[in-house]
Amino acid sequence: MRFTDRKGDYTFTEPTPQRGYLPQINEWATRSLVRCEVERIGGDDHTPTFRATPYYGSEMLSECISEGFSKKKAIQTAEVAVAATGRPLRGTIEWRVINTTGQAHNPSFSVMPIWNGEELDGCIGIASNKKEAMEEAAGMMATSGHC
Repeated sequence: MRFTDRKGDYTFTEPTPQRGYLPQINEWATRSLVRCEVERIGGDDHTPTFRATPYYGSEMLSECISEGFSKKKAIQTAEVAVAATGRPLRGTIEWRVINTTGQAHNPSFSVMPIWNGEELDGCIGIASNKKEAMEEAAGMMATSGHC
């Protein structure tokens, strides 16, 4: 799904000098793409058995349903099965400098985010240093309604 086709439901906190949009976008973009519903399916109290049913977005991955003697083990086994299908377990975000202009004492950087391989050319940040340009681009992403 393209970034601009998404209806965002993630809530960002108001940016502060200590924590702007950039670290929040980095956290949002790299969070797990797989969620598991876990249920106890049997076993005694001291040796329970759990089943993890993984979902990739809204798609249930029935071929990756896994069991384990702990919730954690069932989830880990399901995630290994999902990874074996070729689906990424986490999202990715890259920040590409696409242009630098100006002079040494007054540079200008243009930075474009790339989310899960998609260039977000509608969220290009421009500033006098790379970090500020990245922060500006992250702010555009965070306030776009697509995260």
